[in-house]
Amino acid sequence: MDYLKTPYLQLPEIDGITVMWETDVVSTSMLLVWEAMCPEIGGVQYWPQGEPQICCGESGTMHRVKASGLQSGKDYCYQTVSRAEDSELISERYVFRTKAPENGNISFTITSEIGGAPASMPTVRKLVDAMSAERPDFAVFIGDVVRDGRIKS
Repeated sequence: MDYLKTPYLQLPEIDGITVMWETDVVSTSMLLVWEAMCPEIGGVQYWPQGEPQICCGESGTMHRVKASGLQSGKDYCYQTVSRAEDSELISERYVFRTKAPENGNISFTITSEIGGAPASMPTVRKLVDAMSAERPDFAVFIGDVVRDGRIKS
């Protein structure tokens, strides 16, 4: 079993978020969500804290699981788990932040087209690292952010 599309975030809410991913075989959908701790100010390393909330979705190849009952404007770690027969696919741990309250502050970063040539990847990595260090609520990439729009990846 393998990913056709690794986990990605959808529909952020004040108290939750939806996580989606795609597998190459029909499998179960489970999402683990922990409160996140960032040990250093301005850091981008997060660690799960406490016991995870376990959220389940329907079996299939397109997985959609919603986590709810979370706190507004807070960082969380998440990990997906899919099982089919004798195989198990467990994602890396990722981080998301729930939406700020309606009148709360938000921050964002913005950059222009970053190109898709392999030679530009070291520069793109530096740019993304610098943007991540600011811990924005969201990032805007102006442009198509694809190398070849005919290839699904």
